[in-house]
Amino acid sequence: MKKKLCALAVTMAVLLASLTVWGNSGQLTAAAKTTENLDSTLNYGQFLGTEGLQGVYDAKTPRTADELEVKWKKQTGSGWNDVPGAPLVVGNYVYCYSSQYLHKYDLETGEELASAQVFGESTNQFMINLCYGDGKIFVPVKTNNMNDGTGVTKAHLRVFDAETLEQLYITDDTIGITNNPAISADMQTPVMYHDGYVVTGGYGANASYACYSTSDDDPTRSDEVKKALWSIQSEDRAQSFSWNGAAFAGDYVYFADKGRSPGPASIYAVNYKTGELAQKLALPEKYMCNSTLVYNDKNNRLYVPANNSDGGASIRSYEINADGTLNADEQSVKEWKSGTKGGGTQSTPVIYNDRLYIGGGGGTMGSSEPFHVVDANTMQTIYTIDGLTTKGSAALSTAYATEENGNQVYIYMVPYKADTVWIISDREGQTEPVYETVQIGSNYCSQTIAIAPNGSLVWYQDDKNLYVCGNVNDTTITGEDVNAQIARQADPAGFGYYNKVEIARIHERYDALSDTEKAKVTEYDKLLEIDKVLALDGKNAAERLNSGIAALPETVTLADKEMVQTLRGIYDKLSEDEKETIVGLDKLEAAEAAIAALETAQEIEALTADIAALPAADKLTSADAGQVKKLMAQYEALKEEDQAKVANSAVLLAASKRIAAIEKQMADAGQLIQDTLAGKEITLDSMESIKAVDDALNGLAESDLALITGIEQYLSPAKVDLVNLLIQRLSGMKITKDNAAEAEALIADITYLYGGVLEADLKYVKDYDKVAEAQAQLETLKQEPEKPEGGTDSDGKAEQPSTGEAFPVAVVWAFLTAGIAGSTLLLKRRRA
Repeated sequence: MKKKLCALAVTMAVLLASLTVWGNSGQLTAAAKTTENLDSTLNYGQFLGTEGLQGVYDAKTPRTADELEVKWKKQTGSGWNDVPGAPLVVGNYVYCYSSQYLHKYDLETGEELASAQVFGESTNQFMINLCYGDGKIFVPVKTNNMNDGTGVTKAHLRVFDAETLEQLYITDDTIGITNNPAISADMQTPVMYHDGYVVTGGYGANASYACYSTSDDDPTRSDEVKKALWSIQSEDRAQSFSWNGAAFAGDYVYFADKGRSPGPASIYAVNYKTGELAQKLALPEKYMCNSTLVYNDKNNRLYVPANNSDGGASIRSYEINADGTLNADEQSVKEWKSGTKGGGTQSTPVIYNDRLYIGGGGGTMGSSEPFHVVDANTMQTIYTIDGLTTKGSAALSTAYATEENGNQVYIYMVPYKADTVWIISDREGQTEPVYETVQIGSNYCSQTIAIAPNGSLVWYQDDKNLYVCGNVNDTTITGEDVNAQIARQADPAGFGYYNKVEIARIHERYDALSDTEKAKVTEYDKLLEIDKVLALDGKNAAERLNSGIAALPETVTLADKEMVQTLRGIYDKLSEDEKETIVGLDKLEAAEAAIAALETAQEIEALTADIAALPAADKLTSADAGQVKKLMAQYEALKEEDQAKVANSAVLLAASKRIAAIEKQMADAGQLIQDTLAGKEITLDSMESIKAVDDALNGLAESDLALITGIEQYLSPAKVDLVNLLIQRLSGMKITKDNAAEAEALIADITYLYGGVLEADLKYVKDYDKVAEAQAQLETLKQEPEKPEGGTDSDGKAEQPSTGEAFPVAVVWAFLTAGIAGSTLLLKRRRA
């Protein structure tokens, strides 16, 4: 089997030699359907597709709802165990697990071409993320019930020939071994391929992250058991590795464990060839990680998504040192926090053109975290899309990006509660959401869309369907398309950044064109010059770096940022001897410092404007908590001298204090409701407890009251019960002068309580009309003339004491029927 060529580890000459043959129609030709031609930069071969440019593709996907159509869908079964696994698209094939079998479908027609047994009996495996590499399909399997005589029992990988689906070998069960001999770890972490190796981890008590060579050492046997080259056991006794896919950079692989609450998750830096642990770095306290890490070659940084101690999503960005360790210095680490209350993420960042895309929806049953677009360098939020909560990650197409349209890209997401596909449009400088949705599918979905080479969108949902949706328009890649992809790349004479995978894809698309279409690629010479830049190493790279440093302007601006980043990237990849030949390193470092200062000034300006846009402190509600916390995180990330430059920082600090007070009041009131009313019998003596709760709620905005579930569950029903008890007592009274004061007090308590009953609960109040009747009786008593003590009226009858001014019955009735008009708990929520 020919090994998959890694774009980050081979020279351009070798890379280009591996390109797949494509026909003019934009679909793979028959020649591409051989195993040796399955390796392509156009494949979606593992989670987020292609290493080195994860989540980013160049195919002509549908840009609007009108352009999208369902090409085919495959019903895979009826039970929970029949829910498909995450599909791959390799060449002209779709690979997918479901119902105990690995399936291979034709991308165009949906015809099943082959299948292979994975389990011996129906097995509920929550997540199966396939992986392709070296002409093989790697299937994560949580238990061996095949009776295959291998001796493997716990979680392992079954490995198949991608062309025939013939089983080649299985791995040992190092991944699945836990601290409980009777229990195997589950398999919820993506299998990640890199340069002849695969890595993945187990989900269970003290399970391991393991690495295997992909070679088929004994082609004569299908029951060969491959031993792990190395493994790292998690110290997290509860969960170990869940969704924790790996990133590769240089000789090192980076992955995180899930972390065990309240302890933080840890990042591991391991030499993937030797298994040597270079570093284990704990995230901040209470940070949990359920995502794949991403390496961004452009700025040499590792991006670590997590759920932070504030309950929202977070991404920490670490610079990678020359020895493979992460720079954990607080001045180097950059962090983005969403500030979303009740948020979190299981998504993985997708980075393109210095913009980072991250979904929200972490946690077993999702969360309220929205979708975010973030500056990948400054880690500041650009904009947010509310309403899109997802456990998947972005799938992004660059097919339509040009210099003229601001490098416009299209992003595809499936929400967790799935009955739609979201199509998001984004471009340079955009600060507001632009999107539309398409009604497709049902049930839940935890998936990331795979983008096929022909522009089709491929994913599964828990409705047990595998979906393949395409573009109603012609998706043929033309000479004009390739020309536009080249034209928007940086000038080779400058020092801009090139992504090796992206350039290799352009070559692959160009080579598939007819001669007529190739003639339209007027920028082809530029592509060849880019190749020369990418092929630089050793002495040539050092010479280019010296030229670049000499070309740096005396006064650096943000427009020079990419050049400075590129020069630093060249320097970091030089050997120590080559670094000694660099002239003017201090000039490069000064330029980096100038860029950092300019970015800081930009951050301060934006922060000051965002603070000014906050409501006044006395108008804040818990709905503002996310924004206030986000701004506080930005403020606290600044150096002390830079914090002093935020002119309205006092406004932010006051807002932060007010938000903290609101959240505490809401939490305390909710706990008081739980302690005093939950499960308690309501009697006439409950009035004091109910009034104490109302006092605890006093001053909160109506929107904040609506968020305290105890009001709907316990407080409003308690008020109904007490109102009914008081009405019973009132209706049993014959109101006289002697008990009039008692009746008035009862009516006042009933009116007060009734005003705090939710609208949906008013129907449970009985005989409320008796309150008006009692009030009328009181008014009648008050209207009777009161005779002076010992005196007589004109008829000679004894005079009664005066009861004061008369209070019209109509006014009393209007007051009572106004219900909650005078109450401090003006709530309109309905009970569930």
